[in-house]
Amino acid sequence: MAGIISDIIIGAIGVLVGAIVLDIYARLKAGSKKAIEKKKKIRTAEIRETVNTVMEEIVQPLLDGQTEIKNKLATMEDGMVATLRNDLLHSYDFCAKQGYRTAEDTQNWTHMYESYKALGGNSFVDSLRVDFLELPTEQEFRRTQNEKFNEGIH
Repeated sequence: MAGIISDIIIGAIGVLVGAIVLDIYARLKAGSKKAIEKKKKIRTAEIRETVNTVMEEIVQPLLDGQTEIKNKLATMEDGMVATLRNDLLHSYDFCAKQGYRTAEDTQNWTHMYESYKALGGNSFVDSLRVDFLELPTEQEFRRTQNEKFNEGIH
């Protein structure tokens, strides 16, 4: 959005400068060289003042707002990384306590892990990922439990 506003401002400045140039050209035709030079200096000063006003009142607040948005976005990214790390830890703990991971657990965990890394998450979770993927799947866990049960019967 800031890019669109900047383009509009630049376009408006271009139109303003064009109008001023046309005005100067018309005045050049009408007056003496001395009067024309004086008018040019006055008009140049007016243009500078107008451009400075536009910069101070329109462009700078937009740039300041853009900086504020970038800072807030960085804070939100940091918070999201912390939340994802927390969720990954809790998900791992839950699966480890039950002794297995379901296909849904694996899909969710993988999605969170990829988001965590894409947002700049550190390698802390990498070792946890290895541990998570080493947990047996639900099917493997159930098969092992059935084998243990059947061994106990015989």
